[in-house]
Amino acid sequence: MSRTSRSVSIAPDHNTSALSKAQKTFNSLIGKIGKRRKRLRDWETVTPAFQKRYVDELLPLEKTSAALQARMVHCLDRAYDSLTKTERRKVALVIVDLAGDLIGEDENEGKALKAIYDKYSPTSYDSEVATEVGGMKSMLEAMFGVDLGDDEDLKAVVQIAISESVRVSA
Repeated sequence: MSRTSRSVSIAPDHNTSALSKAQKTFNSLIGKIGKRRKRLRDWETVTPAFQKRYVDELLPLEKTSAALQARMVHCLDRAYDSLTKTERRKVALVIVDLAGDLIGEDENEGKALKAIYDKYSPTSYDSEVATEVGGMKSMLEAMFGVDLGDDEDLKAVVQIAISESVRVSA
């Protein structure tokens, strides 16, 4: 942001010695605006550095974490049959939780994880997503008072919103 910073304020008239309450309030608000502009400039300076660091450092770590978690799901799936009944129940919950979070991360890996998810979950992943999409659609229809119909584009948008909200909340 390369603008010249100009500030407006009310100065006391040469005939009066003090500013009125409204003039003082105005000057105070102008000062606050100046401080917020400076804060905004500071953020605009820091944002590109943060974005670069996010792309260079955090994204690779997130990808590595997702790959390791997917590996863990596969390992737990392979070990499942050798566990006790109690251990199997707990491991099945872990598998469903991890696989559900990872299905949307990678298309190829997602297919394998969806199969594992469906193996251990009482309901299929696709039916759970369809139920959530239907719920969101009903909520939106009630909220806005319109019939959204059975538009496939709407389903895709809602599915993206659901998968993003699941990913962010995890």
